Amino acid sequence: MDWVTALPPSGDKIYDACLVIFPLRNPAPLTVPPVEWSEEKMIRKVIKERRLRGKNQREYLVRYRNPVHKDEWLAESEIPDSDQLLRRFRHERRPQA
Repeated sequence: MDWVTALPPSGDKIYDACLVIFPLRNPAPLTVPPVEWSEEKMIRKVIKERRLRGKNQREYLVRYRNPVHKDEWLAESEIPDSDQLLRRFRHERRPQA
Protein backbone atom coordinates (compact mmCIF):
# COMPACT_ATOMS: atom_id res chain seq x y z
CA MET A 1 0.00 0.00 0.00
CA ASP A 2 1.33 3.43 -0.91
CA TRP A 3 0.29 6.94 -0.01
CA VAL A 4 0.53 9.48 -2.83
CA THR A 5 0.94 13.17 -2.10
CA ALA A 6 0.79 16.25 -4.28
CA LEU A 7 4.18 17.97 -4.37
CA PRO A 8 5.03 21.26 -6.07
CA PRO A 9 7.13 20.86 -9.21
CA SER A 10 10.81 21.26 -8.47
CA GLY A 11 14.10 19.88 -9.65
CA ASP A 12 14.75 18.06 -6.37
CA LYS A 13 14.77 14.29 -6.15
CA ILE A 14 11.60 14.00 -4.10
CA TYR A 15 9.21 11.13 -4.61
CA ASP A 16 5.47 11.60 -4.34
CA ALA A 17 4.83 8.17 -2.80
CA CYS A 18 5.56 6.90 0.66
CA LEU A 19 5.63 3.19 1.42
CA VAL A 20 3.49 2.16 4.36
CA ILE A 21 4.13 -1.42 5.38
CA PHE A 22 1.78 -1.91 8.33
CA PRO A 23 -0.56 1.10 8.55
CA LEU A 24 -2.89 -0.33 11.21
CA ARG A 25 -0.36 -2.05 13.43
CA ASN A 26 0.34 -0.42 16.77
CA PRO A 27 4.02 -0.33 17.65
CA ALA A 28 5.12 -2.39 20.62
CA PRO A 29 5.53 -0.31 23.79
CA LEU A 30 9.09 0.55 24.60
CA THR A 31 10.43 -0.73 27.86
CA VAL A 32 13.07 1.31 29.58
CA PRO A 33 15.55 -0.73 31.58
CA PRO A 34 15.69 0.27 35.24
CA VAL A 35 18.54 2.54 36.19
CA GLU A 36 20.45 1.34 39.18
CA TRP A 37 21.36 4.17 41.49
CA SER A 38 23.67 3.80 44.37
CA GLU A 39 21.82 4.36 47.60
CA GLU A 40 24.84 6.00 49.17
CA LYS A 41 24.51 9.77 49.29
CA MET A 42 27.73 11.28 48.00
CA ILE A 43 27.90 15.06 48.22
CA ARG A 44 29.00 16.87 45.07
CA LYS A 45 29.16 20.42 46.44
CA VAL A 46 27.88 22.90 49.00
CA ILE A 47 25.51 25.47 47.50
CA LYS A 48 24.38 27.84 50.28
CA GLU A 49 24.87 28.63 53.93
CA ARG A 50 22.35 29.75 56.55
CA ARG A 51 22.36 30.50 60.28
CA LEU A 52 19.70 29.13 62.57
CA ARG A 53 17.81 31.73 64.59
CA GLY A 54 18.62 31.82 68.28
CA LYS A 55 21.45 29.33 67.88
CA ASN A 56 25.07 29.75 67.05
CA GLN A 57 24.88 27.05 64.41
CA ARG A 58 25.13 27.03 60.62
CA GLU A 59 23.55 24.72 58.10
CA TYR A 60 24.68 24.14 54.54
CA LEU A 61 22.60 23.28 51.49
CA VAL A 62 24.32 20.36 49.81
CA ARG A 63 23.84 18.87 46.34
CA TYR A 64 24.37 15.18 45.84
CA ARG A 65 26.08 13.46 42.92
CA ASN A 66 23.10 11.19 42.41
CA PRO A 67 20.21 13.16 40.87
CA VAL A 68 17.67 10.97 42.67
CA HIS A 69 18.52 12.61 45.99
CA LYS A 70 17.25 16.17 46.42
CA ASP A 71 19.28 19.02 47.87
CA GLU A 72 19.04 19.24 51.65
CA TRP A 73 20.23 21.35 54.57
CA LEU A 74 22.81 19.66 56.80
CA ALA A 75 24.81 20.77 59.82
CA GLU A 76 28.58 20.82 59.46
CA SER A 77 28.88 17.75 61.69
CA GLU A 78 26.61 15.76 59.34
CA ILE A 79 28.71 16.43 56.22
CA PRO A 80 31.42 13.87 55.51
CA ASP A 81 34.70 15.52 54.40
CA SER A 82 33.22 18.82 55.55
CA ASP A 83 36.58 20.58 55.82
CA GLN A 84 37.39 20.05 52.14
CA LEU A 85 33.87 20.78 50.83
CA LEU A 86 33.44 23.91 52.97
CA ARG A 87 36.88 25.21 52.04
CA ARG A 88 35.98 24.92 48.35
CA PHE A 89 32.56 26.55 48.99
CA ARG A 90 34.11 29.53 50.79
CA HIS A 91 36.78 29.89 48.10
CA GLU A 92 34.15 30.01 45.34
CA ARG A 93 32.06 32.52 47.31
CA ARG A 94 35.01 34.84 47.92
CA PRO A 95 34.87 37.97 45.72
CA GLN A 96 37.50 38.02 43.01
CA ALA A 97 39.90 40.97 43.05
